[in-house]
Amino acid sequence: MKKLHDPDEALERFFEVFEPMVGIMGPVLVQLPPMAKVYFDVADHFFALLKRKYKAYEFVVEPRHPTWFEDESLTVMSKYDIGLVISQSGNEFPYSEMITAKIFISVFTDRQSCMHLLIQMIC
Repeated sequence: MKKLHDPDEALERFFEVFEPMVGIMGPVLVQLPPMAKVYFDVADHFFALLKRKYKAYEFVVEPRHPTWFEDESLTVMSKYDIGLVISQSGNEFPYSEMITAKIFISVFTDRQSCMHLLIQMIC
């Protein structure tokens, strides 16, 4: 969680490595651990920073704590055009089909326990 509270250095290192691939990369996935509750001021600051400093990238977030699926959290994601990962993991993690951005990722498991990933862009 420290990286959400003080993200500048970690983000600079990350994007320094991937900057040469900016034109060919898909969305950047921000995957949060199950114990990471949403703190609206922290989320707002983090998403604002992503959109201000890293405009060339698309972002999606995969939260796993139920607080991220409340209306206020989804509104913050929509405000910054941050996609929500729609992950069908049975009862392991919370689930929502809310579209918060023009890009989102859908992850599901079929009967053979194979993971499928679908990146969709809404035009």
